[in-house]
Amino acid sequence: MALNPSTQDFTQDFTREKPPQSPWRHPFTPISCSLMVRRGVRAAERQGLRVTGTLGVLDLAAERGLLDFAQAIQFLEATTFRRPMALLETLLLKHKGSGNK
Repeated sequence: MALNPSTQDFTQDFTREKPPQSPWRHPFTPISCSLMVRRGVRAAERQGLRVTGTLGVLDLAAERGLLDFAQAIQFLEATTFRRPMALLETLLLKHKGSGNK
């Protein structure tokens, strides 16, 4: 719903009981999402783009001193984040004691 600039109280434009269903909402399953991610990775690689995942982004941010890698991993561990354990262990050793940020 668009804001009605003629109203004094903009909150009245958002007081519906239930928000309208988004036409973009789709009941993705984890399998369909991972297939879509793989397709996206392949498409990006065909275009010559470098592809990285969450750990790669966190690694780069830690290298640049933007965050503490171990603390970021602790936050991720509280979610459903999945990762190759060997890669995670390698990165934790790499950033051990760096205490960035």
